Amino acid sequence: MEEKRARKAMAENNTTEERREIGEAALLLASLKYLRFDSRTNNALNALKNGFLGRNRANPVEENQPEIQQVNAIEVEVGENVQAPGLINFPPLPQYVLPMPGWNPPEIPPVVGLNDLIGQCSKPFEKQLTDTDVKFDQNRLSMNKIDVAKCILPLLKPEDDLGSGIPVITYDLEGNEYSMEFKIWCSKIHVLIGEWKNFLHEHRLEAIKDFVTIWAFRHAVTEKLCFVITSRRLQVNVLVKRRRTA
Repeated sequence: MEEKRARKAMAENNTTEERREIGEAALLLASLKYLRFDSRTNNALNALKNGFLGRNRANPVEENQPEIQQVNAIEVEVGENVQAPGLINFPPLPQYVLPMPGWNPPEIPPVVGLNDLIGQCSKPFEKQLTDTDVKFDQNRLSMNKIDVAKCILPLLKPEDDLGSGIPVITYDLEGNEYSMEFKIWCSKIHVLIGEWKNFLHEHRLEAIKDFVTIWAFRHAVTEKLCFVITSRRLQVNVLVKRRRTA
């Protein structure tokens, strides 16, 4: 009788331990989708998956398909060193460039209440917000020097001093005003400061996802330098490259 009870208790303990291990394994698998791997590890894991599924044998490359990039097998550490199969084909990653598709702003910003007050106006340009653009403690929107040189600097007057800063009014599409200052930092970074953080907060802008369109213009009555900023949100999670210009 005692021996039977002992065996039963041992079986129950083994079952409990097995369930615990299964539970831990399930939690580990569920958490993997939240992990971020570097490109080297991602390539190796894809190589292992594709080698296991036999993708290359099941789906041979056909003619007229887009050119794909060959990646050599590499060794990764996931608990232990695993050698990936040799030479697996991967399609190239998408290359995004500014301006992104769907960007077609008007030459003159359609701001509520400013129809007859926009004088000399720059061409619009688009800028993807970065992490530093949305930090409240930094409170500045940086702009690419090429865009500034082509679109904003031609509007400046001899008395405008970028080093000291030029007071400007920035508008959103609803005609709301934000007091800002346009200046240059370290002789190379053009920024808007002042109430930029208010604009950022009220329009709930985020880094990477949000793209702002910027116009600069001279007020038809006061002749003061002004800006208009609008935004759109796209489903991207990487910094977008600028399109090369001649």
